This record gives sequence, C-alpha cells and structure tokens, in this order.
Amino acid sequence: MTTNKIAVAILLINILLIYSAIYTCDNFGRYIAGIEAQAAQSKETQEYTYRLERTLAAIAETSRGQVRRTMEITAYTAGPESTGKYPGDPDYGVTASGRHLSDNDAWKVAAADPDYYPPGCRILVPGIGVVTVTDTGGDVKGPGRLDIFAGMTAVDEANVWGRKQVEVLILR
Repeated sequence: MTTNKIAVAILLINILLIYSAIYTCDNFGRYIAGIEAQAAQSKETQEYTYRLERTLAAIAETSRGQVRRTMEITAYTAGPESTGKYPGDPDYGVTASGRHLSDNDAWKVAAADPDYYPPGCRILVPGIGVVTVTDTGGDVKGPGRLDIFAGMTAVDEANVWGRKQVEVLILR
C-alpha cells in the first residue's frame, strides 16, 4: 500500500509541476507578446512620444516668466517655395542668425519677428514641442506670427500643417 501512496504522491507532484510550467510559459508568452507590441510602435507614435517628452521637460524646467499667446503659425522649408533660395545658393538653408539648417532641425527651429522674439527665444507649441527662434522671415511680422521649419525639402509636410491659430507658451 505504501508504494501506491508514494506513486500517487509523485504523480500529483508531477501534474502540479507540469501545470505550473504551462501556466508560467503562458504568462511568459504574454509578456513577450507585450514587448513585441511595444517594439512595433509606428514611427509616428515614437515621434509623438518624443515631442511629448520634450514638451513636458520644457514645462518642468520653467516655473515663471511664461507668457501665453495665440499665434498664427505656418511652416516653411529651405527651398525656393519658402525662401526663394535653391540648393547651391550660398545662403540656402542658413538662418538669419547664421545657423546652417538640416533635416535634423525639422520642427525644432522657427522664424519670428526679432523685435518681439530674439534669437534663442524658446516657444512651446502644442503638438510640436519646444521650438527655438533662430530665423526671421519676410512675412513673419509682429508678436502674433511664427513660422516653423518643417525640413529642407518637406513641402508636403509644410502644406499639411498649413496655417493654424495656436495658443503657445513663450518660455523666458
């Protein structure tokens, strides 16, 4: 009889171990699936997350001296449709402050009226993040206008942005 009891106990222990292994593997599989889903985020989601993090960081580092203002915001490129300059022109892609733009500057720099926003002024634009004024523009006059650099040749992106009235936060 004792041998049968031992055999039954061993069988029950093996069943419990197998069930535990199956349960653990199932949870592990779900964990791996979650990681794979996170890794498959679209580029758009990653860019949105990056802009949100920049926005939150800018809000956290500024505590006073902020000014809210509604601005008419447009987007521009380095090309002739925005600046009248072509690749090969000496001033192609060069801002009024002397900065040489690249696609890495897209949606990070802006043109504004220097009488209101000097070079280096930072402006928090919802949906974009913090942009730094490094340029001026012939059509960007007064305190209520801002033109954001969309990229060297990003005409389609600039057109998609269009002309928007946006409440911004000017960071001092």
